Amino acid sequence: MRPEDGGQLHEQPSHAQYSPTTPPVYNQGYYQQAYYGPPPRKDPVLAAVLAVIIIGLGHIYVGDIGLGVGLLVAAIVLTFISLFICFGVIVLFAVWLFQIYDAYNKAQQYNQRMENPAFPPR
Repeated sequence: MRPEDGGQLHEQPSHAQYSPTTPPVYNQGYYQQAYYGPPPRKDPVLAAVLAVIIIGLGHIYVGDIGLGVGLLVAAIVLTFISLFICFGVIVLFAVWLFQIYDAYNKAQQYNQRMENPAFPPR
């Protein structure tokens, strides 16, 4: 029974320890969420550095795995195309610059969303 319905909420003892593997606590049918601490933040500079090293790796670090793998595949295809057409090198360089900038911004957006619980990270 929930406290709003007249039930009593039993607080957890102060010595109770929680970890990510600890299940939520149930008291007389009332669900009480365990608190695991502040959510982890993503470092925008690290995201940009990873994007410089390997195309798409900064996006994978931020959590946008689909885009990161897509950029990596596109870079491989553009590298192959650039062996035959010089224009491929220009496009590959543009994609490389864009994904560095985008990885940095996505890490900042992730951190802003983590600070505002109304907009959780995607």
